[in-house]
Amino acid sequence: MKARRTWKKLHLAVDAGTELVMASTLTANDMGDTSQVAPLLAQVKADIGSVTADGANDGAPTYDIIAAQAGNIPSSFPPCERRY
Repeated sequence: MKARRTWKKLHLAVDAGTELVMASTLTANDMGDTSQVAPLLAQVKADIGSVTADGANDGAPTYDIIAAQAGNIPSSFPPCERRY
């Protein structure tokens, strides 16, 4: 019997100006990216000027988390490509 591959996902919050890692989480491959927005924001001790991420985070849940934890700051996500 063939073993199934599994992996871990490393989620990072990076300061765009300094390129320093400000926060990190490690999850199993079955955890959605959006589930890590709140834990990453909670780890950042500096003022957050904006949030940028990939299209997997484009949606109301992510925007709600950002607004609750970081206030009314600019957020930028490319639209999530949906495959039908």
